Amino acid sequence: MDNWLSLKLGEIAKVTSGGTPDRRNLDFWNGSIPWITTSQIDFNIINMTTEFITEAGLINSSAKLFPPKTILMAMYGQGQTRGRVAILGIEASTNQACAAILVNNENDYQYVYYYLESQYKQIREIGHGGNQKNLNGELVKNIVIPLPPLPEQRAIAAILSTWDEAITLTKRLIDALKRRKAALMQLLLTGEVRFSEFDGEWEEVILEDVAYINPPKPNVADGEQLVSFVGMADVSEDARLVNAINRKYVEVKNGFTGFQDQDVLIAKITPCFENGKGALVDGLRGGIGFGSTEFHVARAILDRTTPNFIYYHTLTHRFRSFGESNMSGSAGQRRVPTEFIKSFLITLPSLSEQHRIINVLRQCDTEIDLLGEILAKLTTQKRGLMQQLLTGAVRVQVDKEI
Repeated sequence: MDNWLSLKLGEIAKVTSGGTPDRRNLDFWNGSIPWITTSQIDFNIINMTTEFITEAGLINSSAKLFPPKTILMAMYGQGQTRGRVAILGIEASTNQACAAILVNNENDYQYVYYYLESQYKQIREIGHGGNQKNLNGELVKNIVIPLPPLPEQRAIAAILSTWDEAITLTKRLIDALKRRKAALMQLLLTGEVRFSEFDGEWEEVILEDVAYINPPKPNVADGEQLVSFVGMADVSEDARLVNAINRKYVEVKNGFTGFQDQDVLIAKITPCFENGKGALVDGLRGGIGFGSTEFHVARAILDRTTPNFIYYHTLTHRFRSFGESNMSGSAGQRRVPTEFIKSFLITLPSLSEQHRIINVLRQCDTEIDLLGEILAKLTTQKRGLMQQLLTGAVRVQVDKEI
């Protein structure tokens, strides 16, 4: 690293921020200039947006227009937003919560972007200002960037861009498969499309006819026996069980929701329900689990239906949209009532046709999971490359004429 420099971001880039036109003046909005907020900054290239301002709004407010190749950094925001970076692929304006970083011509903007991405966690921690630990322009300007010669910066950026392209393509394939699965669920679970080997009418039932809704908690004789404990954070927004911890039965038997292997969990509270949280649980410690009181439980009546058939119905847009419209309670504490789950109407084919439908949807899940594993490997590989290339631990040989 003899020929590398360490410079502050403010020494190699102009660092400024955007602004928000007065929302009381409706003439500023719904124009033709894209307006970016921190929610859109997520380690990507921003080529589109959902909000626009007018030229008048730009001139008469603190908003500014930034060119393509500007790096945006979220200076504050809830959750994991603060510290994220993105590159503008379009000319756009931003709000005041975004730092706009315009790298000079002596350095490669993509290299700087990748370095800032690699330091995301560390950058988050330099913020200040209450619980949010907000960033500001001065803090951003003082971030130190290790800089190899420009040809090496470009070579490093080109390597990492290759991984980004593969990651982006894999994400698109996963999204396409998820859309195909959603379409298949709509067609197959309603009987709109059927397999040629089956005939006969489907039976119209409510969930309470084919599943026990919020059944009694499982009993364990030994209070010291370990059972699985599942919190709301332990189920994903694509309705998968992603984690569970072991706890003693005596610690969780009161005050928590009880369930067992092959039960379907459905988040009842907003926004978890709308976001798709839930799971078909299996592999619980001793076959028994307890968890958040914000779960509904559905247990299939096995001579009528299967756990998977119930589970896939709870993933449908129809179930989620109807459930959302039937929520009750005050703002921020709205919940799907038990009665909605019990009375939700479905059509029921024979058990053999249910199994045929389930096999098709499981195949979709298998393909999505396989691509998810590939995506995880690509992401891990990219992180490893960033650690090696952006620190100079591994050098890239470049043609001196580049």
